[in-house]
Amino acid sequence: MIARPVFPWARTVVSGATSPTNRASVSAAKPASAGEGWIVRLYTLTEPGEPVFVRVPGRQLRAAWLCDARERDIEPLKLADGAAHLTMPGTIASVRLILEP
Repeated sequence: MIARPVFPWARTVVSGATSPTNRASVSAAKPASAGEGWIVRLYTLTEPGEPVFVRVPGRQLRAAWLCDARERDIEPLKLADGAAHLTMPGTIASVRLILEP
């Protein structure tokens, strides 16, 4: 049996990395356990400081936050051109995405 993603956009959520490496990927995506929205965990093999855009195809973002592994919001992320702009703090990052209804 083939497992289907919890939501169909999970595999295409990260797009448009501004660096030439473009190596950021989604390692997990799920509804938030604490608070509203969706939690997307990102992974990259590049150095910390890698700029990444996070978008949800076909949906508009209302807000996005960098959060910790316990889903506590750390800082708001800039939204521009339909994407949340994130600077990878390390090889792993968690982001809370709040979508427009």
